[in-house]
Amino acid sequence: MAAGRLKFVEPMKARTAAAPPYNGEWLYEVKFDGFRVLAIKNGKQVELWSRNQKPLNERFPAVVKAIAGLSVKSCMLDGEVCALDEQGRSSFQLLQNQGETGHPVVYYAFDLLFEGTRDLRDLPLTERKSRLDSVLLKTVDPIRPSPFFTDDPRKVLDKMKSAGAEGAIAKLMTSLYETGRRSGAWVKIKFHKGQEFVVVGYTLPKKSRKYFGALSLAYYRKK
Repeated sequence: MAAGRLKFVEPMKARTAAAPPYNGEWLYEVKFDGFRVLAIKNGKQVELWSRNQKPLNERFPAVVKAIAGLSVKSCMLDGEVCALDEQGRSSFQLLQNQGETGHPVVYYAFDLLFEGTRDLRDLPLTERKSRLDSVLLKTVDPIRPSPFFTDDPRKVLDKMKSAGAEGAIAKLMTSLYETGRRSGAWVKIKFHKGQEFVVVGYTLPKKSRKYFGALSLAYYRKK
């Protein structure tokens, strides 16, 4: 590896909040329904990594090309790759089937970890976002800066709900980028509560019902 070459770092994580923070020290972003992606540019070479460090270059070549075209020589972006429906809403299902549906794929960048070889993770979030805006100044699709809001959070969250967002991410404006941590400086708010289940069995159909009667479900519980 060449000196000063940027390498993968584990992304910062958000905690789940029972209620949104309303004390005026937070900014709010839409919680996208896509793939969390760390984008690393080293000169002409670009690498896209999932949060579990799986390579994604082959899956999202248009994003790779767009990152390669940034004016900065090297940088590291944190963001989310999303497929958009007809209303412009992100959909994980569409992203999974993007090769068949042809829905547009975009990369919403919401943080800048490195600019050149300078590590920005110890800077406040608002300063990192200001630098991110400068890096993305002349970009076009598929790269988009993730919009954020500092207005009355109740009104902001209501507008997000009305627009069909699945949730929001609240971030302390002064928060540092805590690699791999879930410190509570970022929290996620879900608008529609749900639970992931595993199908472990089924009952036989009765009367006019076909195929099966009912499903037996289970869920993972952390120890």
